[in-house]
Amino acid sequence: MSLWSRWVQNSWQQDEGLELPTWVQWIAGGFVVLAGALYLGIGIYTDQQQLDPEELTAIAALEDTLRPRGAVEDAVGHYETVMQQIADELSVQQPGLTWRWERRTSRFGCEGEFEDTSAVHMRTRHLVADEPIPGDKWAAAHQVVRDRASSLGVGYVSGLKVSDGAGGAIDLTQGDVAVLSGVTPCQLKREELDSAG
Repeated sequence: MSLWSRWVQNSWQQDEGLELPTWVQWIAGGFVVLAGALYLGIGIYTDQQQLDPEELTAIAALEDTLRPRGAVEDAVGHYETVMQQIADELSVQQPGLTWRWERRTSRFGCEGEFEDTSAVHMRTRHLVADEPIPGDKWAAAHQVVRDRASSLGVGYVSGLKVSDGAGGAIDLTQGDVAVLSGVTPCQLKREELDSAG
């Protein structure tokens, strides 16, 4: 029983000496949840309304610059394809090395000038090896990451973190095992691109 239900039940019993029916408790709890949701929704709406027309125009202009990048969901697919190619090539260099996909994709907001836009980054799933990459194969693994990730428009390489200069990256890291992970550049979601079209 929720705290709200207990409070209502106790109040009812103290006032009336009766037991409150379960369906009444559920309805009362539902009203509390609905009131909370309305409060949060109004707060979000109010925050959006506080943006003046010039700010809204500037945000729309920034989002227009992101449209040529395509949908962030498509970018995840491209990144994971390249990550699989990297894993396959590393398995050729290190026979017996196997990989498995773990975790789910997730989104997080963009930074800098795109912070107020509706664009997001997406984290790819992780490709996790069953063992680490030996030290004598590490430099070769670095080169594989660099070569394969060039298809994503890599601008520079820092260690084994390959970035396209727009916030996207592929990482090859390891502790007990080797792990490949990726983050897309800042891009709009497919639903936003479709609605604008």
